Amino acid sequence: MTDSHELAWLAGFWDGEGHVGNHTKYATPFFSLGQAGGEGKELCERVLRAADVGRGAVNGPYAHTSRQTPYYMVRITGGLRVSELLEKCRPWLSRTKVAQAEAVLEKWHEYRRVNNVGEIANRTHCNHGHEFNEKNTGHNRNGYRYCRRCAADCEARRRALKKTQPRSEPLAS
Repeated sequence: MTDSHELAWLAGFWDGEGHVGNHTKYATPFFSLGQAGGEGKELCERVLRAADVGRGAVNGPYAHTSRQTPYYMVRITGGLRVSELLEKCRPWLSRTKVAQAEAVLEKWHEYRRVNNVGEIANRTHCNHGHEFNEKNTGHNRNGYRYCRRCAADCEARRRALKKTQPRSEPLAS
């Protein structure tokens, strides 16, 4: 549990340097904050610790276009994590930042309503009729589930197609 001083510090930093937006695809919310200079990485790591939402990343160093000082970015992705971060920091955030974050989360909720995302998550069988059970369900690196039988069938088709295609000759040197 993060103490209120760290959350107040994080909210102030978010007000000044932070950004909340939606990824273009799927309207997934994200929080990002960049910091340049010698303490950039440490500040971004402190933001991540203060946020305490389970997952996030500090990336960098990146080359700055107008300065020689490298900069780092902290990024927290996902509607539930951004929502949790907003609720933790809400008492100290400006009305403008709260309104921006709420608009981002509403866009995400609207995307999920329009595209029946909850309905898809509650399906018991894949599109080809295979049951989602412990043995037949896999999860990709983003946490989304997939049908292992369909994935194996797809891989078998890919390998069969690869065998029928002629090999290219190596380039002459």
